[in-house]
Amino acid sequence: MQQVNTYLAVANVSASMEFLERAFAFTRGVVLPDTDGQVRYAEMRHGDSVIMLVRRGDPATASGGAAALYTYVTDVDPAAAEA
Repeated sequence: MQQVNTYLAVANVSASMEFLERAFAFTRGVVLPDTDGQVRYAEMRHGDSVIMLVRRGDPATASGGAAALYTYVTDVDPAAAEA
């Protein structure tokens, strides 16, 4: 997995997954449906890169339904202090 990863907040996760597959040859990783069967979270992979798709405005997601970037660090406390 890459050091920096992206959450995209989209209106329709399923449609976005299909677009990324057709247009850019992404493959599916983890896909989580809601109780109504609609996809609420998906990981789309291209090589070592991952784009995470969440429903825009979904407060139950890690980003609160907003687009976000995150990075992996060895030690969170020094990285946060530096930021």
